[in-house]
Order: sequence, then C-alpha cells, then structure tokens
Amino acid sequence: PSYYYMGHFSKYIKKGARRLAVTKYSSSIYACAFENPDGSRVAIIVNTSDISEKTAIRYKGKCTSLILGPHSIATVII
Repeated sequence: PSYYYMGHFSKYIKKGARRLAVTKYSSSIYACAFENPDGSRVAIIVNTSDISEKTAIRYKGKCTSLILGPHSIATVII
C-alpha cells in the first residue's frame, strides 16, 4: 500500500514545490498541500479510520466536500 501512497506524492508534487498550511479537525484525517513551481496547487488527504469520513477543502472562498472511504487516499488538484 505505501507504494501507491508514494505515487500520489511523486506524480503531483514537483521538485521545488513549497508546502502550504492546512487545517484539519479530525484525528483520523491527515492532509498536506503544496504549491508547485508552475503555480499549480495540490492537496493530498488520507483517511486512516475504519469508516468513511467526510471532509472539505476551502480555498479563496470556495468550498468542495469529499467523502473518503476507509483507509483511503485522495489527491485534489486545486
């Protein structure tokens, strides 16, 4: 499984990317976000729980929600 997790990072986060601040409100959700040198932004969200979890991404006043399955990972291009 870690092979596939690393794929999310290596495919979308480019060399020279800078990490962006994220806020989370659940102990079972882990998240990180990066801005690539070309200006694109990527968020990677992991659900470590045994149940589906609802989460939201807010950026510049816009919001989108996601439902992450148990023990899943999602990459969101912003």
